Amino acid sequence: MWWILVIILPVAIVLWLLYEWMEHSLIQYKSTVVELQEMPKNKELKICLITDLHNNKKNLSKIGKKLKEFHPEFILLAGDMVDKHKTCNRNTEQFMKAISLLRIPVYYSAGNHELSMQENYPEIWEAYKTGLPENVLYLENETVVSASDDTLFISGLSLPMPFYQKGSLYNKPEELPDFDVPETGMHIMMAHNPEYVELYTKYRADLIVSGHLHGGLLRLPFIGGVVSPRLRLPKVCDAGLMKLNNNSSLFVSRGLGSHTIPLRFFNRVEINFLVLKGTKE
Repeated sequence: MWWILVIILPVAIVLWLLYEWMEHSLIQYKSTVVELQEMPKNKELKICLITDLHNNKKNLSKIGKKLKEFHPEFILLAGDMVDKHKTCNRNTEQFMKAISLLRIPVYYSAGNHELSMQENYPEIWEAYKTGLPENVLYLENETVVSASDDTLFISGLSLPMPFYQKGSLYNKPEELPDFDVPETGMHIMMAHNPEYVELYTKYRADLIVSGHLHGGLLRLPFIGGVVSPRLRLPKVCDAGLMKLNNNSSLFVSRGLGSHTIPLRFFNRVEINFLVLKGTKE
C-alpha cells in the first residue's frame, strides 16, 4: 500500500498548490448595492474598495481595465497595502502608480502593516509615504470632503497598535483616536479592523469599510470564516455587507492578498465595487 501513498501524496500536494494559486491570483470583482439613509433618494454613487494587498504582485493591466469599466467616483484603500515584514514594497509601489494613471481620486488609510512599518522602519515609511502618487491622499485620523461631492465626507481611522493584538479584543475604548467628523451630509470611514465596529459609533459614519480579516482565511459552507488575525473566530461579519443598529452599514472586503501563512480556502481574493444608493426623501 505504501506505493499508493507515494503516488497520491505528490499529486495531492500539486493539486493543493494549484488551488491556492487560483485563490490568490484569480481576482473576483464583486459588485454590492449599499443603501445610505443620508443620501437623497434616486442618487447613486459608485466607489471601489481595495484592501490587504500585502505587497503581492497582481495583474495590473487587468485591474486597470476592470476599474475603467466600472468607472468609480473614487477608490478607497482601507489598509495593509504593504507588508510589514519587507523593507522593500516594490509591488505595492507599482500598484499605486498603476491606479494613479486612471486619474481617479484615491483615499488611503492605515492598516496594522502600515503602522508597523511606521514604527519599525520610520525612514522607509517616510520615503514610501512621500513617494505616493499625487492623487493618492493618505488619511491619518482625519476627514476630507470628497472631490466628487461636497456633501460627502471621507475619513481614515488609524487605530493604535494594541487594537491589533492577538487573543482577546483590546478593551480600552478611551484610546480610540479623536478627530473631526461631519454633523451633516454623508460620511464614509475607512477603518481597517472591523472587529471594533461597535466602538466606531462615535465617528457617526454612514458607511464603514474594512478589511483585515482576509475573509476569515478558511471559509466553510454555512459557517463562513473560521480564523481571524487574532487567531480566534471573527467577532463580526468577515466578508460582505452588514447592517448596524445605528442605521449605518459595515462592509468588509476579503482583500487582495496574504502574508506569512498564505492560505485561503473557499475564499478567493477580491476587489469590491460598491454602488451607493440613497433612500432619503
